[in-house]
Amino acid sequence: MLPLSFDRVTNGRSITSSLPIFQLPIELISHITPYLSPTDLASLALVDRDCRQLARSIQFCEVRMGASDASLEFLNLLEAEVRDKKNATSPGFTIGSCVRRVSICYDQTARSSHFGTRLDDLMFLSPASRRSRLSKEEKFEREYLDRACAVIRDALPNLYHLDWDTSATMSSEMIRCFTSTPVKHLRLENAHLNDVFTVHAIGNARFWALESLVLNVTWPLDKESNEDSAPFITSMLTKLRPH
Repeated sequence: MLPLSFDRVTNGRSITSSLPIFQLPIELISHITPYLSPTDLASLALVDRDCRQLARSIQFCEVRMGASDASLEFLNLLEAEVRDKKNATSPGFTIGSCVRRVSICYDQTARSSHFGTRLDDLMFLSPASRRSRLSKEEKFEREYLDRACAVIRDALPNLYHLDWDTSATMSSEMIRCFTSTPVKHLRLENAHLNDVFTVHAIGNARFWALESLVLNVTWPLDKESNEDSAPFITSMLTKLRPH
């Protein structure tokens, strides 16, 4: 995916850098910077504020948040940007404005190792200890995904492509966060539905202007009811803008 042009990630701030590259038309800059190596980008980011944001527009064009320690640090950073934006009188440079594609993929293996909930860890524990560990991990997962939804809605104004690949239970609040973004391509993989709900409002619009949609949702087979995922899927499809 191509990064945004520099004028799209400045939040309206004027360019003050004296670096010669900024004397070029914005369109040319956008063609040059994707060819810079990671080392070049790291060096560019050290020059000044404008150069740092230009480097960020490449480095954070596509991000993957998998609940690793690095992902948690990135989540904290985006949450801090949201707080700063609410308190600031004029918008500054943000990493969130550089993100065009985000992939949410809860890393079950890494988290199980962290919480000691792997099968080898649980098999010698008492039932009470097992429940305690599993409960802590489930609580962490819910809170992490809720936080991820909030930053997707509040911190990523230029989001174009969202991949949601987690078997966690999908809620109406999560979908409401997604419909409040400018995302054009949405992929929901392994989304687990446990309750019947439908998609209602799409912000202030009548339809959701998606260009592509991938739905792979599951419904618990052991649930004692005649309900299924059909109302959710039907409401999603009817809210799409006709092409």
